Amino acid sequence: MSKTSMHRLVPGLLLAAQLVTAPPCFANQIVSTESDDWSDVGHEQQEPEPQYRRFYASVGFGFDFSTGDYGEPEDTDYWSFPAFAKLEYDPVTLKVSIPYSVIDGADEFVVGDNDVVSATGSSTRHGFGDIVTSLTYSWYPEEEILPIVDLRVKAKIPTASEGDDIGTGETDITLGFELAESFGPITAFGGASYRFKGGRPDDIWLATVGANVRFAKLIPGLPAARRLSIGTAYDYRQSSSDFAEDSHEVAVFSSYRFDSHRRLSPYAVFGLSENAPDWGLGATFTYQF
Repeated sequence: MSKTSMHRLVPGLLLAAQLVTAPPCFANQIVSTESDDWSDVGHEQQEPEPQYRRFYASVGFGFDFSTGDYGEPEDTDYWSFPAFAKLEYDPVTLKVSIPYSVIDGADEFVVGDNDVVSATGSSTRHGFGDIVTSLTYSWYPEEEILPIVDLRVKAKIPTASEGDDIGTGETDITLGFELAESFGPITAFGGASYRFKGGRPDDIWLATVGANVRFAKLIPGLPAARRLSIGTAYDYRQSSSDFAEDSHEVAVFSSYRFDSHRRLSPYAVFGLSENAPDWGLGATFTYQF
C-alpha cells in the first residue's frame, strides 16, 4: 500500500523546493511532511525591506513531526530536523537542505516519498536524510493585474543510508510552477508540479492552493501586526500505486518576523485521506543576513 506525506513545509511547513513559488509554507514552506516545504510555496510573504537589496543570504533550522497509520495496522511516527541555507539574487533563489530523521513504525516507511508498501514489521531507525536542492526563478509582471510567477526545479540527492531505510537511494527531480496574486492584505497562491522518481515507476503529480493574510495591511496601527502573517493551504499528491488513494492534506501556517533578520514560522497539517498523515506539526527558524 502506498502513502504520501510537508510541505514540508508548511510550514513548512517547511528543506528546498519544485519548479514553483510560495507555507511558509510551507518556505521558506515548508513543508512539512514533504509538503515540500511550506516556506517555499507561496506560503511565506516577507515584509518589504526599507531599502531595496538584490542579494540575500539566510540559514535556518526546524523540526517536523507527523503521525498516521497510512492503511497499516499500527501508526508510524516521523520526526525530521532539517538544516538549510538559501541564497537569493533577485530574481533567482537557490536553496539547500538536509534533515536528520527519526522513524518509529512500519519497516517499509521510506523518507522522501513517505510511502509504505506491504509493511511486514515495525522498528525505530534514525540518520541523516537525502540532501534536497531547489532553484527558483521569479517573474514579476509590470501590470498589477497579473500574478507573480515562480518556476522551480527541485532535486533530491540520495545521500541518506539506504540500508537503514532512511532514503530511497535514487535521485528525484521535480518541476513545477506557482502563481501568487495579492488582493489588499490577502495573497492567494496556487501551483502544480510533476515529480520524476528516479529508478522507480509511477511518477506523480502534486498541487497546492491557498491564501495568507498579512496583518501589516489589515491592522496597520498595531506594531506587532506588521510582523505577522497567517494562512492556510490545501495540498494534493497523486498516489504512486494503483491500489492506494491519493493524498489530501490541509495546512495552517504562520510567520512572525522578530526583526529584519529573524523569523519564526510554525505550522500544523491535517490529513484528509488514508494516504496522508493523521496530523502533523512543525516550525522553522530563519536568520537572514
